[in-house]
Amino acid sequence: MSHNPYTPPSSSVADISEADAIPRPRSVVIAVALFVTDLVLGVAMFCYLVLGNEAIRNLPGVVAMSMIFLVLGCAISALLIWKIWQGKNWARIVWVIFSVLTLLSMLLPNDNAVMPDTPWFDAATRLIDLVALFLVFGPGRAWFQRRN
Repeated sequence: MSHNPYTPPSSSVADISEADAIPRPRSVVIAVALFVTDLVLGVAMFCYLVLGNEAIRNLPGVVAMSMIFLVLGCAISALLIWKIWQGKNWARIVWVIFSVLTLLSMLLPNDNAVMPDTPWFDAATRLIDLVALFLVFGPGRAWFQRRN
């Protein structure tokens, strides 16, 4: 008897081959480039506002905490960008949540005399972000749907 009736069922498991993979849409490629641009501009603005400000540089604790938040924010953003590049639907939803929170925070008044207000820069980076979100939720939407 060659067949054991108590053997558990088995199946072959393999990664999706390159031939079977759905090609990444151009809109997603452009959106990821815009997300990276947004991240780089944010780091540049951070350096300008925090490290270029004499009043803040004289407060080493504030600079240290700001650097910790910068590194943490960059790590989270880079992870989300990477997962969007891989086609993970949850990553683009989390990015939308962060974008909405950022937009809401821009509505708060800036009464901080030490940290200057940068409305044009904020508007430009939010516009980049909104265009990228449009690209992943508009033309690139189908690519993020579950694939077998």
